[in-house]
Amino acid sequence: MADRYAYVPLLGILIMAAWGLPQLSIKIKNGKIIAVFIAVIFIVIMTLSTYLQVHVWKNNYSLLGRALSVYPENYSALQFLPERKTPDK
Repeated sequence: MADRYAYVPLLGILIMAAWGLPQLSIKIKNGKIIAVFIAVIFIVIMTLSTYLQVHVWKNNYSLLGRALSVYPENYSALQFLPERKTPDK
């Protein structure tokens, strides 16, 4: 429902990753190269997923249209997009 509520619970995991991964990369042979490779792969994946998601956030109609395509009975989206009707059951 709201991704922003995941930030606080994930802080512990993110701190473990931020402090633990550099220590782990020191112990592994070629650890720095592997860490850089993983970081580049992560950045590429996040960039591609952002590129694919941007069209959904283009405007209110595309956002709410996507919400209705995922869950046709989304009454909040139906309220703001009156030209769409509630799906027949």
